[in-house]
Amino acid sequence: MYTTFIVFGIILFPIPALVRCIRRGLNPYAGVMDGFISVGIGTLAIFIYASLAGTSVSAEIQTAINAYIPLLTQNMPGQEDVIKQSFDLASSMFPSSVLLMGVVASYLEYLILSKIIKNGDRGAWQMARLREFTWPRNSVYGWLVIFLLSWLVELTGLHGGDIVMLNIQNLFEAAFALQGTSFLLMLFLMKRVPKGISAVVAILAWIVPFGKSLLFLMGIADIILGLRLRIVSK
Repeated sequence: MYTTFIVFGIILFPIPALVRCIRRGLNPYAGVMDGFISVGIGTLAIFIYASLAGTSVSAEIQTAINAYIPLLTQNMPGQEDVIKQSFDLASSMFPSSVLLMGVVASYLEYLILSKIIKNGDRGAWQMARLREFTWPRNSVYGWLVIFLLSWLVELTGLHGGDIVMLNIQNLFEAAFALQGTSFLLMLFLMKRVPKGISAVVAILAWIVPFGKSLLFLMGIADIILGLRLRIVSK
C-alpha cells in the first residue's frame, strides 16, 4: 500500500513546485530541483507515517520480494542466490531510486506543464536542451563532501550505514552521469551525428554494463577540466 502511495507521489509531489516555478518565471532546472526535493520530503513523510502506523515500507517491499522470488526461481533453477542478491540490492537502493525517478518525473512534467500554464504574454520559460545542462563547478565539491560524510558513517559501523552509503553512491554516480550524458550529446552535435542516433547511444549508455560508469567519468572530467568549453571554442 505504502509503495503505491510513493509511486503516485513521484508523479504528484513535484506538481506544486513546478507550477510555482512556471508562474514565477524561474529557471526550469531550478523547478526540477524543487520537484526533486518535494519528492524526497513527501517520500520521507510516507516512511515516517508507515513507521508510526506500526509497519515499514522496507517490510512491505521485502514481503513482495519474498512472494515474487519463488516464481522466478521456478523458471531459473539454480539461480536462487543470484536472484535474491539482486532483489536485496534493489531493495536497499529503493530510496535513491525513488529520488532519481522523481527527477525524471519532474523533468517530463515541466515539459508538459510549460505548454499548458501561461506566464503572461511571454509564456513559460522553456526547458533548455539536455546537451546544454551543466552542474556548477562548485557542485562537485558539495557532492564530494556528501559522499565522504556517508563513507565516514559507513566506517563507523552504525546500523544502516552501508545502506546510506549505497544510496548516496547511487545518487552521486547518477548526478555526474547526467553531466556526462549532456557532454556526450554536445559532442555528437559538434560531430554532426544524427539526433536519433545520439539519443539511442545516450540511452544505451545508461543500460549497458559500465556505460553509466563511463558517463560518470565523462561528467567529472567535463566539469573539472572544462572539456565542453574547449570543444565549443574550437
